[in-house]
Amino acid sequence: MSDFGSLWTYSRAFADGVNPYSIELMERPEYVAARSSAPFCPVVFLTYLPLKSLSYKAACIVFFVFHWLLLGVLAFCCIRMCRIKFDWGLWLWIFGFLVFSRPGHLTLFTGYFTLYLVIGSLVALHYSKSHPWVAGIGFLFASIKPTWVIPLTILMLARRDFKAVAFGILLTSVLALGCFAWLASHSDFASVIEGIKSGQQAFHEDPTEEPFNTWTRVDVAGMVAKAMHRVPGTPEYLVVMLLLLVIPCIVLWKVSQREVDTELDPGAGGWTAHIVVLAMLVTLYHHSYDCLIIAVSLCAFLLNSRRLFPDWSRVSVYVTAMLLTIPMLNYVSTRSVRNMLGLEQVDWLWQWITVGNGVALTLALVIAMACSLKQKTATRSKPGFE
Repeated sequence: MSDFGSLWTYSRAFADGVNPYSIELMERPEYVAARSSAPFCPVVFLTYLPLKSLSYKAACIVFFVFHWLLLGVLAFCCIRMCRIKFDWGLWLWIFGFLVFSRPGHLTLFTGYFTLYLVIGSLVALHYSKSHPWVAGIGFLFASIKPTWVIPLTILMLARRDFKAVAFGILLTSVLALGCFAWLASHSDFASVIEGIKSGQQAFHEDPTEEPFNTWTRVDVAGMVAKAMHRVPGTPEYLVVMLLLLVIPCIVLWKVSQREVDTELDPGAGGWTAHIVVLAMLVTLYHHSYDCLIIAVSLCAFLLNSRRLFPDWSRVSVYVTAMLLTIPMLNYVSTRSVRNMLGLEQVDWLWQWITVGNGVALTLALVIAMACSLKQKTATRSKPGFE
């Protein structure tokens, strides 16, 4: 629950009007923090405020139980967003799979807010055409993490989800400005901005965040940086992201027109959402716990591919399902296995092992784009949940 402990501390500081992004936070004895907050959207601090009055142990328990419930919600989303009739037995099977998957286990173990991002993004993608304002609320939760919402925004615009993105940006901006105004009321806007900059610099200089020292990165930039044994700067990450997004955006713009022309919406289980999810993961700073978002796509391929991907060949469906399964069940790329094998972080074999998830996701994205360009028919489903 280390990540939860940090966010809980930041939220307490935020409630007291102390800038959680500033490195000065670590100098305050009432806030025990190893480092200041990463540049998350301040809306995330609001979600932890109900736990502020609890002791740390009690807050951990409440948060842990709540995330088990959120995994149940995600299992429900996997069924309904894939246009499958709800069945409690199927829900229990998917729920168990999510709990014991590597991303699910890592999320529960660290106490990270991954499920806010995952469920928010899926809601944004699923309701973008039918109920843009609902999609905007999902977008709000996805906006908590900049490295998540930046590619999501670009890809949703390429998917022609203009209203959903507009609602999401408006809602996020209003709440974020309100949060910054709260912090500024205890100091001033200049010091708040300066604190964010100093916190971001400290986050970037943390050696534990360097690609070479991690075994959970799944993005292309992280894999290349690992191979080159270097630490890219923020501008480099953004340039790589924009270059990698060019082809997915072109594909999305082209194939999403079919959804507009036919007034049909496959939702989060359809092929355009599948491309968005994979492109998000491989283009900008993501770890293996973020792979929880591919749960809906995996269920779509395993349980309802004939309806959601009618023009895909069986080989394409089977290969994609296999590739998506790798990051969900990859317990090899873990510190426990590394220690069991007696490998060091710098060993070439370990470096190859740790890029397996990213390679699988990248290949799945290439297959999805190629098959989508060949696809002639639109998914015939009603908008929203059935």
